[in-house]
Amino acid sequence: MYISELKRILRSKVFLISMLLLAAYFVYITGLHLIHSRNDIDYEHEEAKTFNSVCDELMANYPGDVPLNKWLQQVLAEKEAVMNEAYENFYAHFEGDLNELHEVDEETAKARDDYFSTLSVCNTLNYTLYDYQAAMRKNVEKAVKMVNDPTQSAYTVRLNTKAAEKYNSIKNFSLIDSSPASSWYGRFTMERYTYFYIMLFMVFIIIAADTFCSENTYSMESMVFTSKYGRKRLFVSKVSALVSICVFTMLILTFIDVMIAWYIMGDTLMFEPLQTLPRFQNSTANISFFGLLLICDLLRTLALVFVVSIAAAVSQLSRKVFISLIIDCLVIFSMFAVYMYSSGYMVNEPDKFEFTFDADRFALFENLRAFLPTSFIRPYVYFEKLDYINVANFPFLRLTTCIIVTTAATVLLLLFAYFRFGNVLKFLPRAKART
Repeated sequence: MYISELKRILRSKVFLISMLLLAAYFVYITGLHLIHSRNDIDYEHEEAKTFNSVCDELMANYPGDVPLNKWLQQVLAEKEAVMNEAYENFYAHFEGDLNELHEVDEETAKARDDYFSTLSVCNTLNYTLYDYQAAMRKNVEKAVKMVNDPTQSAYTVRLNTKAAEKYNSIKNFSLIDSSPASSWYGRFTMERYTYFYIMLFMVFIIIAADTFCSENTYSMESMVFTSKYGRKRLFVSKVSALVSICVFTMLILTFIDVMIAWYIMGDTLMFEPLQTLPRFQNSTANISFFGLLLICDLLRTLALVFVVSIAAAVSQLSRKVFISLIIDCLVIFSMFAVYMYSSGYMVNEPDKFEFTFDADRFALFENLRAFLPTSFIRPYVYFEKLDYINVANFPFLRLTTCIIVTTAATVLLLLFAYFRFGNVLKFLPRAKART
């Protein structure tokens, strides 16, 4: 029955049209963006090669008898002096109009590029070898101070005990350019994919609503729902088929995401710790960028299964596809609307050309991420800091809490749909209803 139900879904016009539109949108936002960004990505690859060669040269020439950061400052000062002297010589011998000057000569340009390449390497080395470790020590010291403060609450003491333990572990980075990882993170994990996954959820709402209401659509209720055990088998087959499609869809998307990340970052940077990027400086997650990608897509798969469970439950309140679809959309859109509103806690001020922090929205955002399944459209935000929530005066990871809530809600919705399947709007158990 599972195979026949899966074939029926895959051959249905609703599935074919919905997935075709989704695929077209995905190709548009991903393929077109890659084409437009190809020159920028190639340029970043060349810059990364230059960075790595300059870094290797600097580390090879490091004498070792002085602190590395002081030696880097000396090298940078020497490079800057060479660049300034080259500019002075160029301007002294330049006979044209300086206002019309667009580029300097080759020697001056080389001195300038050498300085800025060294500056980039020095900034990265300072973050990797000093700034990051200093931030970890500061976090540990702050946590220990809070733990030993007798005026703090029991929850604060427990939270900071965890913080002192987590931040006491320093991640080791390779001395390579991390800007391609920043480029990947900015291009393929932010707004573009947020709206794509909203559309993905809506597509599965349509498919699931059509699947669970198909007996009414094709006037097969009297035949299908008169069997004693056929209802259970049919329901399990429908859910299993839809979950299989969810998993297969996310596997395809994950494969494409991995290929894109590999193209932008390269094989070495893919497996560097998240803390390589300053954005994740305060993260305690012990995963790489590759691990982040896989976990994010796994969480989105869980959210898709949750969407299927909503459609399964709502279909037991109405067998009409249109009515069921409206209810499903209202539920999901309400969740998305609340989450998207809360996530916009940095409010744009058009007149001031700046962003203002909205504390109330941020508090709502933090609370929603602990129990709202639609938060998984942006799962990477769970890994940007020490992300715990107060549960009965004990610190629990927001991500773990949201996974438990989402899983529990999915199971309850499926159980409700399972026991009410084929018995719409009758709230007595099915065995009693038949008598």
